[in-house]
Amino acid sequence: MWLPKDERETLRKYHSYIHNIDESKLFTDLSERVCNATRNLTERGLIFEFKEGIEGKIEYTKQIFLGESVSLNGFLSSSEEDVVEKNAVLKFTLNGLDLADKYNNCWLRIKLWSEEYIKNHPILLIVSFIAGIISTLLVNWLSSFFGAK
Repeated sequence: MWLPKDERETLRKYHSYIHNIDESKLFTDLSERVCNATRNLTERGLIFEFKEGIEGKIEYTKQIFLGESVSLNGFLSSSEEDVVEKNAVLKFTLNGLDLADKYNNCWLRIKLWSEEYIKNHPILLIVSFIAGIISTLLVNWLSSFFGAK
């Protein structure tokens, strides 16, 4: 699945802090673009967001289970005042972790892009036909040049 740019970058950023499906992390200082990308990733079923509840419970969870919080101040922000005072406790789903791993590998990222945009495209048939003609002409020319005398 090929995601829009903000969602791809946000997913990769979360993956740099969350490495398996059992880990959770508290992210603070989210910009509006990051909030929108996070909401879209949650709707796609790639990450799971824990909803905030009682303040004491969140503080306990933050200190005991999550460790240090991660500030995303300046990440995907349009301006310096583009900070939403929202904290998000996030956890990857299995599909989200798999996709994040694919986005972190250059070759798999190219494969995902090509599957989304090039597969079954009519121009691919034309390019393949022209490449076949050129390779046939090249083989014939090389065989006459290096062939038997």
